[in-house]
Amino acid sequence: MMKRKIRNILLVFPTCTIFEGKETKRATPPMGLAYLAGVLREKYNIKILDTIAEGFEHDERIDEGRIRYGMSAENIKNAVMDFEPDVVGVSALFSSQSEEAYRICRIVKDIDRDILVIMGGAHTTVMPHDVLKRPYIDYVLLGEAERSFMDLLKRIESGDDLKTVDGIGYRENGDIKIMLKTGYIQNLDDLPFPARDLLNVARYTQINSPHGKPIDSSRLPFTPIVSSRGCPASCTTCYVSSIWGKRNYRFRSAENVLKELETIAHQGYREFYFDDDNFSFNKERAMKIFDGMIDRRLDFTWSTPNGTFVNSLDDEMLTKMRRSGCYHITFAIESGNQEILTKVMKKPINLKRLPRLIRKTKELGMKSMGFFMIGFPGETRAQIKNTVNFAKELVTLGLDYATFYIVTPLPGTDLYRICKEKGYIDREADMTKYMFAKGVITTEEFTPEYLERMRFEAWRAVNF
Repeated sequence: MMKRKIRNILLVFPTCTIFEGKETKRATPPMGLAYLAGVLREKYNIKILDTIAEGFEHDERIDEGRIRYGMSAENIKNAVMDFEPDVVGVSALFSSQSEEAYRICRIVKDIDRDILVIMGGAHTTVMPHDVLKRPYIDYVLLGEAERSFMDLLKRIESGDDLKTVDGIGYRENGDIKIMLKTGYIQNLDDLPFPARDLLNVARYTQINSPHGKPIDSSRLPFTPIVSSRGCPASCTTCYVSSIWGKRNYRFRSAENVLKELETIAHQGYREFYFDDDNFSFNKERAMKIFDGMIDRRLDFTWSTPNGTFVNSLDDEMLTKMRRSGCYHITFAIESGNQEILTKVMKKPINLKRLPRLIRKTKELGMKSMGFFMIGFPGETRAQIKNTVNFAKELVTLGLDYATFYIVTPLPGTDLYRICKEKGYIDREADMTKYMFAKGVITTEEFTPEYLERMRFEAWRAVNF
């Protein structure tokens, strides 16, 4: 492999498509890219381009019912040319948005074929062969990429063999080579804090104030915090284990998290949310974080929009959460049927704990929201109605809002494999339709149209 000199690296978060009337526009800081930038800038000149935030007001219709929002192709092209990158890293976070990531890659290669294009993210990790079939992508990164990205760049600069780089993919003489991910960062405290200074904080504040905020407090600016990686569970609907390793749950120390909170306090942030896949699993660590926030008088409001691990919550933890500034908690409930949760979803949650937790949350003055899903393979129409009725019951107990989603077989999940094997989904299905407001699964019990109708009716009946 020929040596390449690398100086400038541009990390790009792509534009987004939504179904009009079913989804809303949003812009939140891309923390995955901020983490990468925090590591890469030790050696390289780094810029983060969040095309959603920088072009949030720009919409264009791409087909019937779907719009794209974010920077125009011309503005993206100009931003790339102005920075003159040697390498462009593109995030492909969701399979439903993979075409938007590909679009960025094509724009870059149209500017200069010599710019190296590297793609990472969840979609890339679970479908690396498919991604590398596209000639405008030179390399892929699988799973967490702080170390593998740096290792890959060093090999490109030195001209050394790539075969020992962990978790990458590339083409060699026309053949696709995938080096599976085997090594994960065990001590997350070793990572530098995300490079928030490379993000346009004022832009997120402008977009999310006063309306359209993903969080309902009035304190700005806000930022996500990622205090752990992975999850000890292996739910059939989730591809977290494909990204972070199966049951490979790792967490930062309470002291390290508190240091980051002190840092962002000095930077002027007044609100944050935990963006972990399973923040509350380790109760002892969580309590140390809450106690530290209280003892250090950190003046934050915060929330848990990704959901919390119900089985670890109790009165003591909820009370400490409230005292440390938590104002909104999301319960990842998913189903009102214990059998579906245990046998179909493989989710370790005890539904009997919910009523007391909801009442306690209300008593403490915290807002609460519940996530529910309908349309599991093997689920009956009666069980779907049970979930809706359970959500209604929780609302009467104090749950402020219930969100209903349609079960979606994401690539890299056990659910995707099961649906493929049993013919529940179209083998040639358009990935851009794999979003949680539209049905794609057909079983003996239900059709996509039935699920979409039930979702709408459940949302209206429970919340309004």
